[in-house]
Amino acid sequence: MVRADAIDTLFARFDAHLKDLGYLAMGGQILDASIIAAPRQRMTDEERAIVKGGGIPENWAVKPARLAQKDRDARWTLKRGRRKKGPDGKLMAEIATPVFGYKSHIGIDQRHGFIRTWSASDAARSKVRSAVEHVFATQKHRMGLFIRTIGIERAKAKIGLANIAFNFKRFLYWESRSSTP
Repeated sequence: MVRADAIDTLFARFDAHLKDLGYLAMGGQILDASIIAAPRQRMTDEERAIVKGGGIPENWAVKPARLAQKDRDARWTLKRGRRKKGPDGKLMAEIATPVFGYKSHIGIDQRHGFIRTWSASDAARSKVRSAVEHVFATQKHRMGLFIRTIGIERAKAKIGLANIAFNFKRFLYWESRSSTP
């Protein structure tokens, strides 16, 4: 699916189908990004420096099986939690959790909640946040979205499929709603 660039084609075809049925994005766009975790990579500091620089460590290059298991596109970032009040009523320190993975960026239409635009990047880019947390909550918790692939292209394919699946679910919601009196 990655080599055929099928995800973008499927997404565009379903979006065109939604538009043909009258689900137009006319109420405004809401943008957000969420971190999607991937399996952590076990590397030495030397290997990490080489990979971060865009290279391949020598001992990986001679072992194709090992190289195939290393995700060189995902990155570490800090996910900041909400500040909570302590027993004395004062705000406690902000908690930052390190996360390894990718970032899913989406734009939804405000009226129907369909994902209209999307992209994926490593977790260390972009800090744009907004009010579409329900989409990410559905994908992460109800749909169990977790990146178990290797590389950004396969991660994009998985995130793209999750976006299409979300739109299918959202479409069924709107269709069942319009069919009830």
